[in-house]
Amino acid sequence: MRIVEVVVLVVILLLGGCLVLVGVIRVREAAMRVTCADHLKQLGLAVHNYADTFSQFPSATVSEKSLPPERRLSWLVDMTPFVEAAPRLPFEKSKPWDAEENLPHWYRYEDKEGKEREAYLGDYSLWLCPSNPNQAAPGTPSLTHYVGIAGLGRDAASRPADAPGIGFFGYDRALPREPIKKGSSETLMVVETGLDNGPWTAGGYPTVRGLDQDGPRYLGRGGQLGGIHTAGVNTLFADGSGRYLSEHTSPRVFEGMALVAGGDSTAER
Repeated sequence: MRIVEVVVLVVILLLGGCLVLVGVIRVREAAMRVTCADHLKQLGLAVHNYADTFSQFPSATVSEKSLPPERRLSWLVDMTPFVEAAPRLPFEKSKPWDAEENLPHWYRYEDKEGKEREAYLGDYSLWLCPSNPNQAAPGTPSLTHYVGIAGLGRDAASRPADAPGIGFFGYDRALPREPIKKGSSETLMVVETGLDNGPWTAGGYPTVRGLDQDGPRYLGRGGQLGGIHTAGVNTLFADGSGRYLSEHTSPRVFEGMALVAGGDSTAER
């Protein structure tokens, strides 16, 4: 075989190998995106089971007004009793999220086959997107890659129920179980993010955020939300449905989705 033919053969093999590798990467990313969407689906079921039990949707933090919101346990703590195989932990809800009683420890749960397992709270993966490289350090609370949407503005979660620009979650407000005025299938509840991921047990910014109208773009790499999957972001709406939104979604349209009252985007910047 002549040298030119050998070179051509090597080039073809290399190109073929690259194409196979690209295909494997795409399949792997698609699988992780589906897993991420399934995590959000389970979270949506938990929220609605909670609402069926208490006749209202959860607040952004556990109800402990003696503590500022950023010191309280998060709304995800209230969801754990309603998630299959979630940690059954004796949280002290009257104490800060990082009090000794609420720090990571071992817990027991049953897997899908009914077998008892033991895991560490710092390894709790249901609130994580497998495509997100941000992980907790050993011996610390597991992070969450999913944040509740509070509306428009950095202080949206702190506003009362009759204020403009509010979204699904608020620190000291909770939506009633009745249908949302605008339509629950049009109202954002939870969005994944790769920005500033924090402990899932912590109230405040790690688990609930308002859209910062003066901050970075809303979606995509370097944005406030998303930036994990290719060209889009997994979201959860108030009716429990999941949707993969393009990172090129119009900011105005996305702001409308973040509100519980249609069209009101007059929140202070």
